[in-house]
Amino acid sequence: MQAYFNQENLGQVFMKRSKSPCIDVCKFSGQNNWCLGCGRTRQECQQWRSMKPYARNIILKELPKRMAKLKNE
Repeated sequence: MQAYFNQENLGQVFMKRSKSPCIDVCKFSGQNNWCLGCGRTRQECQQWRSMKPYARNIILKELPKRMAKLKNE
């Protein structure tokens, strides 16, 4: 699987899109059904705007690990 951002450019992606980690790829795959572009689940993507900042931060901290797993699948 090809992940569209990685540990090196993760900060740049979030700096450009501070409200959402979405990079407009939106292809869900893998055993966890994570987006290949941002690493979130469909449910997380759908609920992102209504999430509290604390919940968003938990997901944002998890995304680099998810993207690394996607890269290895």
